[in-house]
Amino acid sequence: MANIINVSQKQFKHRKLVVTLVVVCVVLVGAGVYVYMTPGLLDGLLGRQSLQSQIDKATTLASQGKSSQAVAVLQQYINNSSTSTQDKRSAYLQQGALLTGQPQIDALIKADQLAPWAATEGTIAQKAELIGNKAVAIEYYKKAISNANDGSDMPDSITFYKNRLKALTNAQ
Repeated sequence: MANIINVSQKQFKHRKLVVTLVVVCVVLVGAGVYVYMTPGLLDGLLGRQSLQSQIDKATTLASQGKSSQAVAVLQQYINNSSTSTQDKRSAYLQQGALLTGQPQIDALIKADQLAPWAATEGTIAQKAELIGNKAVAIEYYKKAISNANDGSDMPDSITFYKNRLKALTNAQ
């Protein structure tokens, strides 16, 4: 009888240990899923800055009239070696939204160099035309038309780009 009680106590301790380990594993998996699924939380825990947090910071600075600081925040993010190409492109586009004149065009060109897109090229061309840089305007209207493929996704823009290109080349 004592032997049976001794065995059942050992089984009870073993089962208690197994249940404890299962509970710990479930809690750790749940915590891992929570951290992974919560936007920005993993970046914060790893000391990384997310693109959205940097855009928010830059937007706040810009709204306070601190445009150069806003651009610097985005540039620091761009210069970080762990920043993906897509995030760098997005940060350059955000810089382009904060800047004016040639610095705006330069930021947009950097974004386009990372991932060419007809809409970005059309914006570069329009901004260049506004500041009187006809050579850049012509170059980027041509790129926008070329990269728009058949134009089915943006026919009005392609027509506009072609008309502006024609007007600029006729004016030369």
